Amino acid sequence: MNDPATICPKCNGPLTELQGGLRHCAGCGFEGEAPPAAKPRAFGSSKTAFWILLVAPAALALGSFLVGYASPQSGVVVGFAGLVSGAIAAIYCGCWLGVRFGRTDGARVAITLVLIPAIAAVNFFIVCAGCARTLQF
Repeated sequence: MNDPATICPKCNGPLTELQGGLRHCAGCGFEGEAPPAAKPRAFGSSKTAFWILLVAPAALALGSFLVGYASPQSGVVVGFAGLVSGAIAAIYCGCWLGVRFGRTDGARVAITLVLIPAIAAVNFFIVCAGCARTLQF
């Protein structure tokens, strides 16, 4: 795979290095410093996975509520799946948000440690509200 520093940012052609660290593209005439390579993220960067995991516990709680009308036992099973996915979602989403909003490593850790329990609590209450119909005392 080509190094981003050897590809022209304008035409994606090859860059040749000139004296002084400048780079030149013979195809389009670009001269200048190549943009720095993108810093790889240490944590998954999938927005799609973030939104799916953020919404999944609420969707399972709604499913538990609706299934609970037909069969309370099935509603509890769906609710338990929502509870487990809520814990997984809290960890993933808390880390995902902490990495993106924190500017320093300490801020990332602090944000993550605050958001994981907050998201877990919200998911727990949503799932419990969804399962309330299926529980019989």
